[in-house]
Amino acid sequence: MIASELVTNSVAHTPSRFLQVIATRLTEDRVCVIVADTSTASPSSGSASQDDEHGRGLAIVEAIADRTGTDTFVWGKRSWAELTTAPPPGS
Repeated sequence: MIASELVTNSVAHTPSRFLQVIATRLTEDRVCVIVADTSTASPSSGSASQDDEHGRGLAIVEAIADRTGTDTFVWGKRSWAELTTAPPPGS
């Protein structure tokens, strides 16, 4: 769900024709999901009303993830979210 919301945000709110999705296991029970695109505009949480069909994506990511952020570079940005997971089987 986090990857889907970050990708949707990139597609809907930037002119980027290129994006990259990366999922990295940071530790046995921590995962980071990253979506990078070529826009330097930082994403912002919407303020959706109860009847709005859009504007909740980043709020959902922030509710699910333990940490979120955006890093800006000369070439664009990467939006990321870290979360705790169950350890892999057999750990």
